[in-house]
Amino acid sequence: MTALDRPAVDHLLTTTRAVRRWLDFTRPVPHLVLEECLRNAQQARVMASAQYLADHLHEAPVLVVPCILPPDGRCETFPVALQASWWSSIAQAGWSFMLAARARGLGTTWTTLHLLFEEEAAQLLSLPYAEVNQAGLIPVAYTQGINFSPARRAPLDTMVHWETW
Repeated sequence: MTALDRPAVDHLLTTTRAVRRWLDFTRPVPHLVLEECLRNAQQARVMASAQYLADHLHEAPVLVVPCILPPDGRCETFPVALQASWWSSIAQAGWSFMLAARARGLGTTWTTLHLLFEEEAAQLLSLPYAEVNQAGLIPVAYTQGINFSPARRAPLDTMVHWETW
């Protein structure tokens, strides 16, 4: 793998919101292009790497906890459409952070297992649990090399349905 073009990555990350006004709804998007994007978005189901992360998470030099701060308490008290808006915003912000980190030689991964103990985690982190939703836990560290192999993926047709379920 070659080094990432940091200015190009940073440009993509800082102009994403502006894309909303530039969507061309008159141009069809071929399934082949969508399939390429979806293949890159699938989660790898590699239990060994998940176990490795669980065993070594405490060694991470930095742990980032993306949070949602709704105006009037935790987001589960709001209508689902509003919740979805907040969750999607924090996920996009987290993903942008992770891409920017990768462009600088840092590795990250989005984890959520600690959310089974969200209230305890909030207490440890001095977060006001009644007001803030934690969305994940992102360990950050320099990587040991840059020669990453693409993950094996399940066949796309087992997860994607076109125009019908």
